[in-house]
Amino acid sequence: FEAAVGQYEAALKRDPNALGIHSPLGTAYWRLNQLDLAKKELLLAVQEAPDDPYANLYLGRMAVRDHNFSKALPYLKRAVAVHVEELETRILLGRCYIGLGQFQEAKVDLVAAAALDPADPRSHYMMAEVYQKLNHPADRERELALFNTLSDAQKAKGLNDAGAGKVGDEGK
Repeated sequence: FEAAVGQYEAALKRDPNALGIHSPLGTAYWRLNQLDLAKKELLLAVQEAPDDPYANLYLGRMAVRDHNFSKALPYLKRAVAVHVEELETRILLGRCYIGLGQFQEAKVDLVAAAALDPADPRSHYMMAEVYQKLNHPADRERELALFNTLSDAQKAKGLNDAGAGKVGDEGK
């Protein structure tokens, strides 16, 4: 990503009005955890192309991280409209709606996230939170139990994968 940043910056120096560079440059900065620079470039990217899916996704992700849910919402809605990284976007939208106190809307996106990847425990944990807020204790308990089962399965898989990797490394 460092090399990509250098190339994108060089391209912008040659042509400051070049189109299509701000989004990948912002993404590269994101990957390098240079979030201020990422945000600057991604904002330029959405000025250039308002429906840029990755610029919207990363700007939404940053706003959710900062608990600025009303700012995150339009970015995430644009990202999910083009189905970019839809699982992550749906989970972020669920978090956003929970933060805004819009629990029915959160439920819709979290159910969609669970359908996209039934083995991912994150959506179930947040749905348990939503059901608690909606005063549906049986649904909350079901989602919490599912979250625990899926989390345990992921942990076991991670241990098995790590162990399998060590066995394969012995012959080297």
